[in-house]
Amino acid sequence: MTEIDEVLKSSKVKFVILNKVRSGITANTYLAKYKKDKSIIKVFKKQNQKNKLITNQFLINSIQDQMVVKKLFPEVTYYNKKEGVLIYKYFEENNLKLRRNKLIELIGISLSNLHSIKPNKNIKTFEDQLSAYNKILISNKKNKYVEEINYLFKKIELYEKGEKIFSHNDLNATNILCSGKDMCFIDFEYSGMNSRFCDISRIVESFNLKGQEINILIRSYGIKNDSKVIDNINDWRLMNSYLDLIWAYVINKIHKGSIKEDFISNLELKLDNKGNK
Repeated sequence: MTEIDEVLKSSKVKFVILNKVRSGITANTYLAKYKKDKSIIKVFKKQNQKNKLITNQFLINSIQDQMVVKKLFPEVTYYNKKEGVLIYKYFEENNLKLRRNKLIELIGISLSNLHSIKPNKNIKTFEDQLSAYNKILISNKKNKYVEEINYLFKKIELYEKGEKIFSHNDLNATNILCSGKDMCFIDFEYSGMNSRFCDISRIVESFNLKGQEINILIRSYGIKNDSKVIDNINDWRLMNSYLDLIWAYVINKIHKGSIKEDFISNLELKLDNKGNK
């Protein structure tokens, strides 16, 4: 019996699987028909209690409801916490006629709306996630990249002292869906309270924004662009590179061989060359 067959049997939800979209670290994703609607089904994986990651906080504290109301996440049609199943309507992308500057502007506005979400005080923070990674990598504590990310985080926390907002924390281009004037974000598995510049810098990096395009993003987001903002973006671009590498170490420790060595070695090389740019 396959995983999705087990979900059908235990949850008694009737849906038709069209195809498997992705096998992920935290969840498997399927394209399906549910209540006559084209839908996405996410089946979250159970975690090893010894090496437990902080994931899926967007499903608690009314965060998910707020995102749906703000139209920042597709309409949720079914959620079963016990079975770890989430079903939401498929979001049909159509941004072919949208000019790049308009797309960047829409991303900035939508991201500002996302960051206005108010979770309760129990939600975990980026620092909590980093601490969890450190515990899993206890045997790697002398690894220079593990040492460097902790040093960089303390440095950022020392001078940034900014308000922590609800952050996606993995906001690359594949997690941003657009259709005309409508935009939503998906794959919030690693979300939590963090600096707003984590998401902003991910977008800058993923869309390869330069100069005036960064100005458009920052202006549409609703903050004044200045040298401090650019410094924050650059620091978080570096932090996110470290985080991607540390995450890869963690995942390979939990699920050996899940992350390709080429991915890890390329990130290590990128970080080794950071001072040569």
